[in-house]
Amino acid sequence: MRARLTVALLLVVGATAVAACEDPDTEEAREMRDVVVEVCEPGHGLSGDLVRIAGTITNHSSKRSDYDIELRVLDGDVQVDTTSTDVGSVEPGGKAAFEAFGEAETATPTCELVTVDRWEDL
Repeated sequence: MRARLTVALLLVVGATAVAACEDPDTEEAREMRDVVVEVCEPGHGLSGDLVRIAGTITNHSSKRSDYDIELRVLDGDVQVDTTSTDVGSVEPGGKAAFEAFGEAETATPTCELVTVDRWEDL
């Protein structure tokens, strides 16, 4: 009986943890929704191997915020680079542009958000 109870509790705890990770209302999910990648453009830099990544931040929080955005560059399904950029002092409800550069030796890169960290600008 005790073994069944332990297994049942582990299943409930595991299911709760998975549900929390998939919850679209977590702070992490809200921060990710603030950032949209709009441009993933190859051919920059002296040798043409830089990819320009640009987009828009919309601050959905109630406080002026700073952002740290981590991005990855893919060649097909293979990650070839990561890069990051910081943007400060985005007013509540306000928008700000961001730009970063990564490296890739492909004419058709894909750029994706990895993480977004938002904190109150003091």
